[in-house]
Amino acid sequence: MKLFLSPHPDDECLFGAYTIMRERPLVVIVTHPTLQGNNGYERLLESYRAMRLLNAPVCFLGIDEHNLNENNLFSKLISLYTENIVYVPELEDGNPQHNLVNLVASDIFPNIRTYKTYTGLEDRSIGREIIPTNEELELKKKTMACYKTQIENRDTKHYFNTTKEYE
Repeated sequence: MKLFLSPHPDDECLFGAYTIMRERPLVVIVTHPTLQGNNGYERLLESYRAMRLLNAPVCFLGIDEHNLNENNLFSKLISLYTENIVYVPELEDGNPQHNLVNLVASDIFPNIRTYKTYTGLEDRSIGREIIPTNEELELKKKTMACYKTQIENRDTKHYFNTTKEYE
């Protein structure tokens, strides 16, 4: 089974919706969100609802966001070992948790593919941009609407503006 590792609930849709639509991996949400206040469980439900729209299986590792480290991540990921493709965030300057997921997963899984984050180019893996069909674009917009906590958050709402995507 292919895996799509999402460091936070919402990364799977922000950066991987089209990959998930096309490849049908098991979506693995790594962290339980604790750094944005009391909406952690609500954010997990948002990811669950979005993955239901994509008809994608999802599991939650439940590592508290503020306690994510190499040891607890390794111990959770090793139980998911597969030789199939594992999608991980590309190493970047923007988010140390994304980098940690990449580095730990790269030590465990033999077949890693990276996806772009925070580049303005949605769903890029192994250097190629995925150009969505109109149906895929509409489905992604529906999944993005599931993330009310992020849409209503002034620090994250700009990531959920789908009106300019691919226009």
